[in-house]
Amino acid sequence: IYRSYPFDWFYYDEEMKRLIEPLSHDTYLINSGHTLIVQSKAFFAVLHEIVNKGIISKEEEEFIVKYIPYTSLEKDKKLSYDYLIKPYLSREGDGVHLDYEYTYNNDDVIFQDRVNIKPIKMELHSVSTKENKYQFPILGAYITNDKFSGIYTRMGDIITDKNARYISTYIK
Repeated sequence: IYRSYPFDWFYYDEEMKRLIEPLSHDTYLINSGHTLIVQSKAFFAVLHEIVNKGIISKEEEEFIVKYIPYTSLEKDKKLSYDYLIKPYLSREGDGVHLDYEYTYNNDDVIFQDRVNIKPIKMELHSVSTKENKYQFPILGAYITNDKFSGIYTRMGDIITDKNARYISTYIK
């Protein structure tokens, strides 16, 4: 079974909840349950925690520091003054807050430095309208069998949400 529906959402949807038990036994999922680990934003905090601990190579440490915004499970002194609060498991911007907007009272969140991304003016079309709007690009990577297999770009608001658009990605 190819599962494109987020595994962690099964619990909150009454229809999908019925599938938890059958999918827990002898059913092969193309994207198996262990993929939930890397879907958690807490994984970014774990990566930053192992930097300078001698667990991974210097090249891997440099990659983490350069490409993954600093992330922690608690507010700490390494965070900049401009950070985001995100639930461990959420998608499409659900539950993401800029630090000044939100008083958190949930242990299941991460704190992540915000990256100041330059917006791009795009012409957006719908069935009946056309408008020019500034959108923020987010790059993502596809991984297949532990190997890089492609990239994608999503364009959306300052907090990427369900209305983000996938666009062609060109790298020179």
